[in-house]
Amino acid sequence: MQAASPATSRPPPAPRLRPGERPAWWDASADRDAFGRWRAAADAAGLAIDAWAALLLELDLVLDDLAALPDPERLLERSLAAEDDLRYLGPSGALRGWLALDLEPDEIDELPELVLPERLVARLTPGSPLDPHLRSERIGLARACDRRAALHGRTLESWALRVALHEG
Repeated sequence: MQAASPATSRPPPAPRLRPGERPAWWDASADRDAFGRWRAAADAAGLAIDAWAALLLELDLVLDDLAALPDPERLLERSLAAEDDLRYLGPSGALRGWLALDLEPDEIDELPELVLPERLVARLTPGSPLDPHLRSERIGLARACDRRAALHGRTLESWALRVALHEG
């Protein structure tokens, strides 16, 4: 048996959950009618469905937390466009994998079960639909915010709150 050459080997699958997060299972049965749309959107974004849902859920919760500000979505966009004035060490090996661009999502999901960060699940009402939180048109912003946060060793939530405190 011959080993695959580096040029033909498939990249490792993308993680289902951001490294360092405590996993929690979420039963998304209430959203069964949205599964096809979710799968297509996650696939188009190049993410595992769990990671896609977690990013969008976290961004939605953060925007809700910052709702008292005039335009929290624009605030985050401005912060991303601004030069990053913080100095930081490179991310851990696990976060480097999370930030890698050449990972491919697994083609298998476990819907109606999702693996989500426990800290986000704790903010949800058990059995409530997730679909209102998962606005796929925001995936670009969610990924960009999460990347910036990961580079600082933070969650999207803590990074966005820092932005709001310093720039809001």
